[in-house]
Amino acid sequence: MTQRPIEKSIQATYQPASLQSFSDTSELLARLIGESPQLRQLYYQRLCRINELPIEILSNIFKFAFSSLEHPHETVVSRLALTWVCRRWRHVMLEDMAVWSSIWIRDAPPHERSLAWLDRAGTAPLDIRIDWKVRGDDELVTHRIEALLDQLFIKLSQIRTLIIILDNWPSALTTLQKLDVAGKSGQKITLERFELHRSGNPYVWIDTQSQAWTPNMLLGGQTSALTYFCMNGIPIDWNRTPIYNLTTLDLRRLAMESLPSLKRFRQILLDCPRLYKLSLDGAGPALEVNAPRFDPIVLPHLEVLVLGNFSLYFASYVVPQFLAPNVRDLTLMNLSGENYSPLFDMMVSRFPKTRVLTLYGVDIGRGISPQRTLVRFLASMPQVGYLRIANLDPNFLDILSDDPSEIMNPAELSSLFPGGNCILYPNLCVLEFQVMAIPDIIQFVRMRREMKVPIDKIYVSPIWCSNITAEECAVLSSEAQVSVAPLGSRTLEEELLMGDD
Repeated sequence: MTQRPIEKSIQATYQPASLQSFSDTSELLARLIGESPQLRQLYYQRLCRINELPIEILSNIFKFAFSSLEHPHETVVSRLALTWVCRRWRHVMLEDMAVWSSIWIRDAPPHERSLAWLDRAGTAPLDIRIDWKVRGDDELVTHRIEALLDQLFIKLSQIRTLIIILDNWPSALTTLQKLDVAGKSGQKITLERFELHRSGNPYVWIDTQSQAWTPNMLLGGQTSALTYFCMNGIPIDWNRTPIYNLTTLDLRRLAMESLPSLKRFRQILLDCPRLYKLSLDGAGPALEVNAPRFDPIVLPHLEVLVLGNFSLYFASYVVPQFLAPNVRDLTLMNLSGENYSPLFDMMVSRFPKTRVLTLYGVDIGRGISPQRTLVRFLASMPQVGYLRIANLDPNFLDILSDDPSEIMNPAELSSLFPGGNCILYPNLCVLEFQVMAIPDIIQFVRMRREMKVPIDKIYVSPIWCSNITAEECAVLSSEAQVSVAPLGSRTLEEELLMGDD
């Protein structure tokens, strides 16, 4: 059948049979664009013979297309959109089980779309994320999460990643109980990554029926494949659950009575010799009065460390439990309400290879003594090249842009700066910020430039962009390149710093 041109007034000068190579196609496309740029979109599908590619190549192109998108919601929409283009594309998409194996469950019950994807995934390994926003009384919510999990657990042995975000206690406890029962019943569980997040308050749930409750064992004890483990706001039975060979341990918002004992916490660290990331946010080993002093556990492969929401006393209890000399990415957050300079003093020279430093809501204290302690702490991490800050006192930026010799004695200076160049973070070239006054940021960037250690790149958190006026953005852009930080992923500069040996 002879193909009919898109418009009668526009005739292609080449017949389809004469397009023998992609170079011919490129030349024709260049001619058309040269004559009228609007024709590119009009003729693109006619000239780019994508449907003549083998199915496996076409399938890979589709995967690259939706996996390159930044936001998970965009990947959901793009996969659906690709099935709507034409019959061939729909066939290619539906026949590739791997395309549907990553499932983000955020649709309302009965979750028809998500369960359709589960069916399309066939026997492929599954990566499942549940964002549970169902409202109602506790009994209704619990019933609905049970119904959803029953559907998912038909393919429990295929689930490789399971991330669940819930907003109340009953649904979180039900989830743990069903996983425990499934594991003990003999269902094969090969989870490699498991995250359970219970958002909202309180830390401790008071059961209105006053029934005794004990934490569940995780996955019925089937944790041999687990490498990434996160518990946020919900406890497990730490003593009965085997936890070993993790690469990521992430504990958040756990009540003191729900924490693992100091002995159990240290045993977990010992059993995870290749731990790469340790995140302790309002969680850690249970506080024991008059606990014996142990030698710190060495974690040679730990490169990412997050510490946050600690009192000074608890932080001083947790930090000495381990040594991580190869940390490259250090985050300290929500350490406020008291003078944390004793903690900074404890951490001097503890993380000498840090290259990415994040400080959110950290109190550095007032006066010369806390400032000198902070200088010693910062100077002990001379390789920092990426600084991420939020909700800090402007005094912190002053310390980074002032001459340390004004508050340090000569003996300390020679020890902290053996090369004689008394500048904190001479390799610092990237700054990322949010919840900071723009004039303070501008002044800091200008001072660093005057010190001949300029900031080359400034990232602004997406949630803070609306707080910056056009005039402020123009001033920042005149001092350094300004970009919006990606949401939920590393920047290119971070990746380079983390991978650079």
